[in-house]
Amino acid sequence: MKAQPRPAKRRITELDGLRGLAALAVLVYHYSYRYNELYGHPEIWVPWQTAYGQYGVTLFFMISGFVIFMSLQGKPDVKRFVWSRFTRLYPAYWLAVALTFIAVQAFDLPGRETTPGEAMLNVTMLQSWFGVPHVDGVYWTLGLELSFYAWTGIILACGKLDRIYTIGMIWLAVAVVFKLADIPGRFDLNYLFHQTFLFGVWPYFFAGILFYKVYAGEKTRKHFIGLACCLAAIWLTGRLDTSLLACGFYVLFIGMLGGWLKILGHPVMLWLGAISYSLYLVHQNIGYILIRELKLAGMHAYGAIAVTGVVAIVLATAMTYLYERPLAKYLRRKSPLKQNQPST
Repeated sequence: MKAQPRPAKRRITELDGLRGLAALAVLVYHYSYRYNELYGHPEIWVPWQTAYGQYGVTLFFMISGFVIFMSLQGKPDVKRFVWSRFTRLYPAYWLAVALTFIAVQAFDLPGRETTPGEAMLNVTMLQSWFGVPHVDGVYWTLGLELSFYAWTGIILACGKLDRIYTIGMIWLAVAVVFKLADIPGRFDLNYLFHQTFLFGVWPYFFAGILFYKVYAGEKTRKHFIGLACCLAAIWLTGRLDTSLLACGFYVLFIGMLGGWLKILGHPVMLWLGAISYSLYLVHQNIGYILIRELKLAGMHAYGAIAVTGVVAIVLATAMTYLYERPLAKYLRRKSPLKQNQPST
């Protein structure tokens, strides 16, 4: 007999902790390995392994797939979905754009400057499609998130949410074909094409969706096959190291959903998860400036990195609890739509 899905009523606290870990991984990558590439950390040992922190963003994509489909259970509504995504993404982003633009203009960060007009277009989060540089380089992932939300909204509007497995598997096959064919000099696809259709990251989003299906009680053969196909797609189209990381992400999700990673539900991890979005948005360019200034003032690189990390976390905490959450609640309260679903 086919397993009947059950509604996922409780908030998975471990998922918030996983968000926090992903954000910290990206921060460590930028402050150590990436800063060393761009500006130099000759006085410290920067292990090459810290470069893998950048793949915290692919863990974010898996989390997004899981969370979005969890939020769509019950009686999904397109308008409610659009409004909830808008109030989740834009308030913190607007403040991050303003703070980062002002910081770069005031303290100068060569190669990362933008004009006021470019910053204004950044406010829409659509700058990639217009060939406009990001106010902060980390914003490149937001274009992918927007594409995922847009496609999810289209599927929802068409009433095909219950067909997501079939749609996702077809999409996965097409993504693999295009990724394998995308060879520079032969069939070099435009970046915006990839960003719009998510070919490079669809296996991660889809794996997150399938993990949610399994968590919600749909422990059917097809969903386990789908998860195996997502992992196979990553191995077929990626490098060995990133494929091994994807296996690690699977282990994290299995451990989390199996209840074996309770440490992720620790209050400190929950706090990091709560501020993870703001931390991701403001840590890079502002952090680079602060590290540079502290080193110029005579502080050792290790100390500069540590102090900058603390400042970034404090700033993200203030953004989250003093601005992002109050504004998001205000926008939801003023919405003509009934917000019956919990924030995710």
